[in-house]
Amino acid sequence: MTVHDRDFPELRAAVRESILGAAMLRMRSAVQVAWSEAVVTRAVATRFAAIRNTSPALAVQSLGIAVATAALGAWVMSLWIPTYLGTSIPAWAFFFAAFAAALAAVWPETFANQWSRSGLRRLSFWFR
Repeated sequence: MTVHDRDFPELRAAVRESILGAAMLRMRSAVQVAWSEAVVTRAVATRFAAIRNTSPALAVQSLGIAVATAALGAWVMSLWIPTYLGTSIPAWAFFFAAFAAALAAVWPETFANQWSRSGLRRLSFWFR
């Protein structure tokens, strides 16, 4: 029970007993059941579980390859876009991102070990 569950108990009871409140509660429970039994939700949950169960080195290597490919792809696409429509990201930034990601893909164990001691990792716990 959260603090909000104890706020305004009479009002909550009145809303639950009203026609609109009862309909909303039934609809919420139907959506919760449909969400938990949906094929897409189960498929996504299965994929997330598989990603969580990968080793840190393999996750770093996969992410490094994806980021390096994306950085070089973004640089190539930036060459086709007219200057007045493009971003202000310089070409060297794309190359730097690709190089850093390629280093992570080549030595994933080192990056995974450094991440476990990283201050950025501790900062990321604030956003979870």
